[in-house]
This record gives sequence, structure tokens and C-alpha cells, in this order.
Amino acid sequence: MPFALALSNELLAQKFDGIIVDEAQDFSDEYWFAIEELLSDPKEGALYIFTDPNQMLYRRHANLPVKDEPFYLTINCRNTSYIHQAAYRYFKGELTDPPDIEGKEIIRITGPSIENQAAHIAREVSRLIGRENIRPAQVVILVLGRPKN
Repeated sequence: MPFALALSNELLAQKFDGIIVDEAQDFSDEYWFAIEELLSDPKEGALYIFTDPNQMLYRRHANLPVKDEPFYLTINCRNTSYIHQAAYRYFKGELTDPPDIEGKEIIRITGPSIENQAAHIAREVSRLIGRENIRPAQVVILVLGRPKN
């Protein structure tokens, strides 16, 4: 894919004044040359890179094309304090403050087998939708295999 992106830069005339790359921890080093080539002015163009090693899907060593010191986001703005507390035990890096939104406590369901767990989850989701008037779009189920998996 990095090679295809580099080739497309030769075919397409469109260039950009600025580029934002999110989840950059999952980009291999081969991408950065082609991404920088998308800038209309590589020296003056803006390249913003957002990365979180805690969300790394691939084991890659990233040589990011950035010389500035990183700017750390130290406030969790994306979920509830209960979810923050549950996930934070796996977190490594700069301290991050929990969000102001408390939310509902996390329901942990365990069972001796996958089938047993699935039946427990189905019952709990039915209860939330039927008795507590929770919309299905508001339900999130996280399944843990191994930590960070």
C-alpha cells in the first residue's frame, strides 16, 4: 500500500496545504515519504500526526517525520469515568485525567464457556432494552480474550 500511494502521487495532481494523520502508530515507516509528497509545499505545509501507542494494532517501530516535542492530550474526553478506570490499568504513558462524565457502572459477565457467556450477555442486553428502555445503539459489549486484545 505505501508503494501504491507513492505511485498515485505521480498520477494525481492534487496536493494539500495540510494533512492530518490519525492512528499513526499503525503506519509503517514506508508510508511517510508518500504522505509528505501529498503536501503542496513539503517545507511549509502542515503535517499533524496523532498517535497512541496504547492503541497499537501492529507491532511496528515508527520513525515519525516530526522534529517537534509531542503535545500530550491529558484529559480523557471520549468515554465515561467507569470505562476510563477499567481501561487505565492497561495504559502506559503520560498521566491522563478521567472524564467528568460518570456514566453507569460496568457490568462484568463471566461464565465457564463461550456459550454460557453469550447466554448471559443476551439476557442482560434484553433486560437493558426491555426494562431500562436503553436503545440498542447505546449498548456496547466488549469481549476480553487477553489483556489489550
